[in-house]
Amino acid sequence: MKGKIKRNNMAILPLEDFLQKHRPAYEKRYGPLALIDQLKEGDVVNKSSGLDYEIDDIKKVLSKIGESKDFPYGKINGMLRSDAEAIKALFDAEGQTRKGKKVLPFSRVVEEGLGECLEKSVLSHLFLQNFPQVHEHFLVSGNIGSDDGEVGYHSFNLAKRNGNWVVIDTENPHEKKNGKVIPYIVPIQGVQASNDLPLKLDETRRNKRKYFLRL
Repeated sequence: MKGKIKRNNMAILPLEDFLQKHRPAYEKRYGPLALIDQLKEGDVVNKSSGLDYEIDDIKKVLSKIGESKDFPYGKINGMLRSDAEAIKALFDAEGQTRKGKKVLPFSRVVEEGLGECLEKSVLSHLFLQNFPQVHEHFLVSGNIGSDDGEVGYHSFNLAKRNGNWVVIDTENPHEKKNGKVIPYIVPIQGVQASNDLPLKLDETRRNKRKYFLRL
């Protein structure tokens, strides 16, 4: 995609153009975006108010996935069970208090097989860092919405493969048929130059969802 596309009087920028040319000016006006391009051991990722994960033992975490010739969407989706109460209990039992926050090694939640959108996105991100078929990628703490207007906090991934950017939502597949997970890996056509930065997705595959780069 070249240049700008006008849609409903709002500019649609290619994601590459936004990241390389427009992001600094946007962040100066609206504040930093929660886009993480690399995670290393010792880094901290915010789970929620008062709760943080410390990235630890990446090799051990990735060993839970095993080797894969393609992005292991179904494996990551299935190995972490969404249970907010169990995750909170794990923080309460094992989290260390630092500067008023509970900090838990990320490997512990993976070992327990627990994870909502953030945990699955972090695990996806760690895999993508070691996946040669993907050249650029981000862990995003943004928003998700739907055509009926509902919007809420959500973590997901962006990945660039063969020159094309996609959204990867490991928490929410398209659907499951006969026990098979249909991955939500959808091409990005651009990003709308507005304060919440909605992504323009392939209309035939977005499944009535909307993703935003800004909370």
